[in-house]
Amino acid sequence: MESYQEKVIAEELFFANWPSWLRWVLVLPSSVIGALLVSTLVNILNGALSDNSLVTFWSQLISSVVLGLVFVYFAAAVAPSHQFEVAIVFLVVLSVLFGMLWVLGLVRNVYGSGWGIAFYSLHDILSLLGGVGGLITVKENHKKSS
Repeated sequence: MESYQEKVIAEELFFANWPSWLRWVLVLPSSVIGALLVSTLVNILNGALSDNSLVTFWSQLISSVVLGLVFVYFAAAVAPSHQFEVAIVFLVVLSVLFGMLWVLGLVRNVYGSGWGIAFYSLHDILSLLGGVGGLITVKENHKKSS
């Protein structure tokens, strides 16, 4: 039986009463889809609102933070129990994924040199910081419920 503390994140969401097995199955897909949708939405809004390259730069950085935050938080929100542990696992997955992509980009010389490497490294770091923000949000929700 789940405790109130375990269900606090999803208690007001539409999937709160779904069967546990279904929620476990949907943890990864909802996390990936949610992160990509929110990140894409930020980029679409940026394109619609501005042609300014400085605004585009900041929008891309914000999108990176949001992607990491949503990836970790959505996984914990959909999980029927052990939300904090799920958030930790998804932060580790995010770290490994971005680390592998960064190294692959360096090996294949995707970034060019100098500012290209710095810019994409900043994206990766901000995504990881967003993931840490998602983990902190999950932890704060657990503190409030106890």
